[in-house]
Amino acid sequence: MQSIAEYCIKTIKETLYISYEKDLLLDPCAENGGTLFLGQTESLARLSLFCDPKPLRAEIKEADLLSIDFNYFDKTTLAGLWYNAIHVISFPPPHLIEKFIDATCKFAQSVSFLSTENPKPNICPPNFFLIHQEKIILNKTSYYFHIWIKADL
Repeated sequence: MQSIAEYCIKTIKETLYISYEKDLLLDPCAENGGTLFLGQTESLARLSLFCDPKPLRAEIKEADLLSIDFNYFDKTTLAGLWYNAIHVISFPPPHLIEKFIDATCKFAQSVSFLSTENPKPNICPPNFFLIHQEKIILNKTSYYFHIWIKADL
């Protein structure tokens, strides 16, 4: 799985502009997939935050970012993190993919995700545009990698 994570990070780096010094990378489903992106994001941005409702590792913050209103979120989790834009990179559980999209598109500049199920074509809101979509096969399992970017309409 680490080879998929490395490939996804490389593709994001080639596809999106993420300011290394000024942007924040966020994984709200960090425990899914065996912390797939943990330790992989250093080449994209200086600031990374890994969250999960039930973290198993100390480096993952306890937060359920998929069920909160981010505008009213007590941002103590983000205290001291000064950033311009949030870029989501995650491997959400298939049963949470729609909730994941609904939640993250409210605050993220881009949403990149890997899934074992191919999501609906118009899963993101109209102000998000699909800029990369790919099927990746590893050990006879199909994964779908998407990169969506927010556009000012």
